[in-house]
Amino acid sequence: MRWHILTLLTESKWDENTPLPTEQEFADKYQVSVGTVRKAVEKLVDDGVLTKYQGRGTFLKRPDFESSLLRFF
Repeated sequence: MRWHILTLLTESKWDENTPLPTEQEFADKYQVSVGTVRKAVEKLVDDGVLTKYQGRGTFLKRPDFESSLLRFF
């Protein structure tokens, strides 16, 4: 499920201003359990790909180029 969500993200299904579907919507659409979707989303949050906001939803995280470039200098 994690790889499927990543594929959808790379196909530009959402941007940082558009919330992803809810965990229940993903579960219904792909016929998996909500727990499976939740684990996939949490892993993507841990990886820094997504950001969750209580009451607003889950969003694509905008890349932080400054911190990623600092490690090279």
